[in-house]
Amino acid sequence: MAAATTPPTCLYVVDPAGGDAASRVLVLDLITGTVFHTIGTAYNPQIAISPDGRRLYIGETETDGRTSSDWLRVVDTATWAQVAKVPAPSRLLYKIWGTPSMALSPDGTRLHVQKYGARGTGQLGPGNVFYWLDVFDTAANVFLPQQIALPGCGYGLPLPTSGPLAVLCYGTNDLRLAQPATGRVVAQVAIPGAQPVIRPGWVAGAAAGAGRLYAVTDNGQVLMVDPVRGARTAGIDLGMPRSQMVPLGRVALAPDGRHLYVGVGTVEERSHGMASEIWEIDTRKWQRTRVLRPTAPIFQFSIGQDGQQLFAASPWQGSVHIVDLASGQETDSFRDLGGTPAWAVPGL
Repeated sequence: MAAATTPPTCLYVVDPAGGDAASRVLVLDLITGTVFHTIGTAYNPQIAISPDGRRLYIGETETDGRTSSDWLRVVDTATWAQVAKVPAPSRLLYKIWGTPSMALSPDGTRLHVQKYGARGTGQLGPGNVFYWLDVFDTAANVFLPQQIALPGCGYGLPLPTSGPLAVLCYGTNDLRLAQPATGRVVAQVAIPGAQPVIRPGWVAGAAAGAGRLYAVTDNGQVLMVDPVRGARTAGIDLGMPRSQMVPLGRVALAPDGRHLYVGVGTVEERSHGMASEIWEIDTRKWQRTRVLRPTAPIFQFSIGQDGQQLFAASPWQGSVHIVDLASGQETDSFRDLGGTPAWAVPGL
């Protein structure tokens, strides 16, 4: 039988199965509206897709409830064959659905994976935990010896740019810029806050593209950072009501950098990470231009490479929703997917 091939327009949906040891990645065909392929994974999967769409990287943890081992798998998306499976000990895990903590460089040559562990021989705990990024060489399929140290970072979001590698650190409320070749952190940009929602302007998410970095706080402040100079250059307060907030990680940038999309939920629902609205921000005029309202509560969303569609995942309803960015209306959805589809990542 001939090997399956990836549709020209597809969507990868990560389903952590509500935190089960056996999870999956669904491949949705956006033309036929069907599930094209299913990849079984272990606990707490995370994914990244190469710029040319030919490789899928899956971080996962195999566990029997007593012991566990962390792995990085490389999958050929033309045949779905496993190209490599490499130990990835100490990868950062986030219970149940989480937020991605690995990302590819713009040219696809390096995959950055956040790790954590105890210093020395001590016991892992609040007073003895170290955070760093490991760098995976995608040509050789090996982790490089260099590490990017992130003291105190807590959960971090790698944001590769065409220049320095940026890392958003939720534990210290800052953006750090590192030289990919050396791993040396060359700048640390504090994210200031205003009126407290959960905490006083604690960072909620960030996005990179078009030579810019954007950081968003939970109380609705947007800050632009120059990744070359490592300095804040502009900002806006969205005037978010105190009853609303930006859940952790609900930020995406259009490919041309002209619009920033910010998920907004209520303070009352903050423990669920739920967003009921997505605010569109014009990054040239520095103003909110419209509010998108998918027909289901959203956990995570992303923008297609052509900038024409927004893809939003709702683990509460087992569905994925597609919003046309020209009209601002939801035009399609994949319902009854089962499980808990938490992330939707467009392919080619």
